[in-house]
Amino acid sequence: MKMPYHILEVANCHGGNYKYVMSLIDEFKNVKFGQGIKFQPFKYSSLALDDYSWYKTYKKLYFNPNQWHEIIKNSYKYKNVWLDIFDNYSLKILNDNKKYIYGIKIQSSVLFNERLLLKLAKLNFNKLYLIINISGISKNEIKNFTNKFQQIDQNKIILQFGYQDYPTHPNHSGLHKINILKKTYSHKLSYADHINPK
Repeated sequence: MKMPYHILEVANCHGGNYKYVMSLIDEFKNVKFGQGIKFQPFKYSSLALDDYSWYKTYKKLYFNPNQWHEIIKNSYKYKNVWLDIFDNYSLKILNDNKKYIYGIKIQSSVLFNERLLLKLAKLNFNKLYLIINISGISKNEIKNFTNKFQQIDQNKIILQFGYQDYPTHPNHSGLHKINILKKTYSHKLSYADHINPK
């Protein structure tokens, strides 16, 4: 049986501490079951207005382009590097470091950002993989969204599902969707949730 491909999700567990995220990369290099490592570059002013309650937190989590370059370049030595694309800033980080990037992920909420999707659709993806999170998306909408990326090798489009609330109750896992998706689409499938590891 072929083993699944695992992505180590760094997200924002670094708390905006650059030294800490660099130490995580060094720690993760020996994790054999994780073939990929994923980061979430974004800019606070692209995600929220300054009177939003989480604005200061977003600002704290920000890394500048030079820092992202070092994070990505160092990760590339050990793992396939993946990026979440949220805004124009994450697109810039992608473009600045494209030679190191293995794939990108688009959250389901980002699928409704038409301006960002238009910019993404114009990118030269070459060998990039694309994960499209389809949580909460209807079957008809899934087809519409995959059609927006016709320039991508369709074998490199991955549909991701799963329940994102923490902790995810097993009854909410959505694993029953696997057979439905396999019957409807030829794309590879990815699963993500926030099950309590205890």
